[in-house]
Amino acid sequence: MKVSLKPLAWVLIGITSVMLLTMATATVIAYFLAQKREQIEAKIDSGVANVLEGLTLAVRTDGIRYDPYEDILTFRVKPENIDMSRAKLEFYRGENRVRSYLAAVQAYSQKSFAVSVQGILSGLYRLKLTDIPNATGFYIERYEIPERLPILKVTLSSEPVAATVGDSYPYPISVENLGVVPAKNIEMSIYARNQQLQFTDPPFSIVAENDKSVLTIPHIPPKSKLTITLQLLAHGHEPQLYFDTYIVDRNLAHPDQKFKNSGRVIGSITPKAVEAR
Repeated sequence: MKVSLKPLAWVLIGITSVMLLTMATATVIAYFLAQKREQIEAKIDSGVANVLEGLTLAVRTDGIRYDPYEDILTFRVKPENIDMSRAKLEFYRGENRVRSYLAAVQAYSQKSFAVSVQGILSGLYRLKLTDIPNATGFYIERYEIPERLPILKVTLSSEPVAATVGDSYPYPISVENLGVVPAKNIEMSIYARNQQLQFTDPPFSIVAENDKSVLTIPHIPPKSKLTITLQLLAHGHEPQLYFDTYIVDRNLAHPDQKFKNSGRVIGSITPKAVEAR
């Protein structure tokens, strides 16, 4: 009895066809998924690039100002969540815009930063933040670093004066330089009603005319206070003794003393007693 193999062959052919079709379908699906994955990754990369580009356009300084007491620039940045741990400030000067200085940025307060400009010449600069991860700062055009000047503050003694006509008595005052550069050859005007300035300790040059004198202080270092003892001669009766002093060059005076003097009543002078004959 002969058995026909044709049905079995057809079954095998059918199984093989199904397997091949399944493999082809899987290949197509895998290819499709791979294409989709590449498209998704490209979109993600594009989105990251757009974010970084946005940061580059957004980072800028705000409220920049010079502090003459510390010789620093202070400012804020926007947006506030930028990593400034390695940031620096570039200083460009001149028409060729060649970088002249590079200064490290330091945290100054909770929301502000500072840059020391010690050693940087006064003048106009173009400023730019740099070394900020994934971001670039805007330029600040024509920012001026001003000329450094002494900042002089005069303080009078709090001890009241009680003198007699004909007496010579000491009266201490102090001159403090709050600036970052030394004060040189500073002229001080001193007015003491019905009194005459005789000399000072330490000794300074004095030009005196009646109740008014001008003394010249040769040098006060930055961040230093100089105490001066004025030796005054009381030559007239003054129930309320008025004393006044100020820095002749008002540009060097402390802001509180630029437009007003330090004058006030510091005591009294009594008449000289008449001897009985």
